[in-house]
Amino acid sequence: DFCLSRGLGDVYKRQLQGRLGAEEGCLRQLKHACSTGPTATSGRAGRAFSPGHRYRAPHSSPEGPSSGHDGTREEVSVDDALARHLVAASRDGLWLVTPDGTTVYANERAEELSGHARDELTLAALRELSDPQGKLDLDAHLLEMRNDHPGRENDEVLLHRPDGSRVWILVSWSRAHDDDGRFLGYLHRLTEYTERRELLDRLSMREKELESAQRIARLGSWTWEVATDTVSWSPELFSIYGLTPGDFDSTYAGFLARMHPDEREQIAAKIERAIEDDGEYEYESRILTPQGTTRWLRSRGVIDRDGTGGLVAMHGTCQDITALRAVSEAADAATTRLRLLHEMAEASNQSTTLLEALTLSLIHISEPTRQAEI
Repeated sequence: DFCLSRGLGDVYKRQLQGRLGAEEGCLRQLKHACSTGPTATSGRAGRAFSPGHRYRAPHSSPEGPSSGHDGTREEVSVDDALARHLVAASRDGLWLVTPDGTTVYANERAEELSGHARDELTLAALRELSDPQGKLDLDAHLLEMRNDHPGRENDEVLLHRPDGSRVWILVSWSRAHDDDGRFLGYLHRLTEYTERRELLDRLSMREKELESAQRIARLGSWTWEVATDTVSWSPELFSIYGLTPGDFDSTYAGFLARMHPDEREQIAAKIERAIEDDGEYEYESRILTPQGTTRWLRSRGVIDRDGTGGLVAMHGTCQDITALRAVSEAADAATTRLRLLHEMAEASNQSTTLLEALTLSLIHISEPTRQAEI
């Protein structure tokens, strides 16, 4: 809970008599929030500041300027003027609101982010402009405050402003009390989040596009972090192997174990040569899925090294070429059949008897086989 300076309770009692009195009281609360930094909105108790209050703050370097013999800074006076400057300079909105949604205080940044003047900034006003999900979220937030919720940090909120624009903000909020324990409301810290949220949305979109492209191409990607011996697969690679993340031993040995037994040693040797020499490799090999299916993969990999040439990681792709392989084998078989027919036709044209034609055909057919063996 936030600590307010003594005397604020009286100010709070007089806030119904005039807005100025309320703002003076809230200013002291906000002065504390700015002085204590991010912890101010996390619900942890902070140091109470009164107008003109003098305090000692820890200093990390006893030899630093203005530090005392006991390793603390010299006393610094924090008055209302400084507090006003801190609040005005804050790039975060500071908004103190009661559980019924009424604003007690809002700094200029809060007005700027919300698009509402201080007199108009209420939960009801924000709800009126919100989309259906936003209305549900605000109703839930109002209920939490009425039920004495301790608060939370970094809720993602999409604000709809009166001019039609929208802004993403991170909201951290907690209960505010004075030194006597009197509850004053909930202090909300509003941090603009639009650029970062848009960046995250773009990254998420790119990831979905990549997953879609990999699914269409039947191509998965992987990374092997050598220091931790951790192998990471893309979702499509799990699909190609017929596995789930829980089925996979995500180590280099676990990867090799998924190769066809007849080709495992050859693959390991290719990778070792890439590590020692080339820095990249390519091969075609078979795998056996848990469902008993044999698949052909075309794999490519590259090596990442540090400044000294040491192995850091490997990255690569695996494409399921089973269908391509089947088409290629069918084409080879068709070519062989055509060649046999051609050889038989030539033998027939050169022969005068059926026996002679069959003999010449066998000679022509066996000749390519003998050449291949040689």
